[in-house]
Amino acid sequence: MRVNLATLLLTAALIVGSFAEQIQDGAKMEVKADSIWFLEVGNLSTWQKLKKAGNPAAFESYQTKELGARHAWQFTKQLTVKIISFQPQKNQAKVELLTPGRYLGTKWWIDGNAFAK
Repeated sequence: MRVNLATLLLTAALIVGSFAEQIQDGAKMEVKADSIWFLEVGNLSTWQKLKKAGNPAAFESYQTKELGARHAWQFTKQLTVKIISFQPQKNQAKVELLTPGRYLGTKWWIDGNAFAK
């Protein structure tokens, strides 16, 4: 069993690492539709902690509050961004929106899992 667990952990690390390598400063990437985008990194950090905490009511309450206060946005279409910076240890990316429209050139913080694969 120990060998199987080690193999599983190694495989998972390689998969995560290979995706993280794709997220490089200056890269153009697609962000999934309906992802949550934050204006401030602190709000993203709180959102990530609540998401991992396993309390759906607290998570939904915080997300609704942030969206209502316009501290966060949820775009309904897949959008193109340029990576300004990526912090793999926090799974956070600062991005610049490249999709033409009203928010072209704006800068946001998003969760690393929001990228389309």
